[in-house]
Amino acid sequence: MGRKENPVVRKVPAVGRLADFQRTWRATAGLTYEDLAHATGWSAATLRNAASGRRPPRRDVVRDAVTHCGGPEQEAIDLWRQARYHQRLADRPRPQAPAAHLVRTVVDLAALVEELYEKNGAPSMSEMEHRTDGRLGHSTAHRLVTKRTIPADRDQFAAFLDAVEVHEPLRSQCVQAWDRVITLNGPVRIQRKVPHLWRLRQELDALRTVDDLVAALGALRLAAGSPTDQQISEHSARIGLWAPGTAVERIMAGLQPGDLFFGPVLGALGVPSDEQILWRQARQRVLSEDRARREPPPPRRTVTGPEEMLGYVAP
Repeated sequence: MGRKENPVVRKVPAVGRLADFQRTWRATAGLTYEDLAHATGWSAATLRNAASGRRPPRRDVVRDAVTHCGGPEQEAIDLWRQARYHQRLADRPRPQAPAAHLVRTVVDLAALVEELYEKNGAPSMSEMEHRTDGRLGHSTAHRLVTKRTIPADRDQFAAFLDAVEVHEPLRSQCVQAWDRVITLNGPVRIQRKVPHLWRLRQELDALRTVDDLVAALGALRLAAGSPTDQQISEHSARIGLWAPGTAVERIMAGLQPGDLFFGPVLGALGVPSDEQILWRQARQRVLSEDRARREPPPPRRTVTGPEEMLGYVAP
């Protein structure tokens, strides 16, 4: 008899549910991990780790493990997608995209495209190209999912929807959203590039005081799900650039420290690197102008004679 299996990790509940699903079907089939490894070709360690709840495993590992135990393939894939989606959201919080029927602007559409990609489990660009038989190229897929552009036409959007496996009725809602954005915002030829950086620069240029800066940072926190200072600090460490909790508190209050920790805080709040540059510039400007308002100007000195006017100093 094998050793008792460790409890499922439930740090991300959706990942824990996927682990429970795999364990239930393996128990129903009466198979050990070694039996399942022999049947599927995956190692026992890989299968055991896939059902641990620590991180979402590969999609094909879950599919093979469940179907070889007699379980439903589609339900396994659906649970895997949910687990992958929520794990990536926990790793990198981001603002919630609007529902398809609420999309009105180019920025809304770009956010919807990103959300559809994430809900499908964030497949690789190569996989998206393969699913569409080359109709959606590798580089085009990357520009779409990183919100650098929106679909150029209906055909390209249809290819994207195929690549991220969007079916009816959501598919029709998405196509209607694309039509609505193009109708409300002009010809797609003009709107191919997502103007989010230009709009963000306008918004940040409008910040005038430290209170304005604090309010803008508060909006970022709200969009990221209202994490605490400590949660922001912990998430910054997970993405590789740690900001201590005391630094997070001061930054969110519009105080120093300097730029060393500002980037990690922005990253933990889900701000992309290209937008972080604009935030840094705005923060530096606001804090600099605030210091200038607070510090009295240096006293004016009266020149006492022609020698001093000419820069001559007596020995």
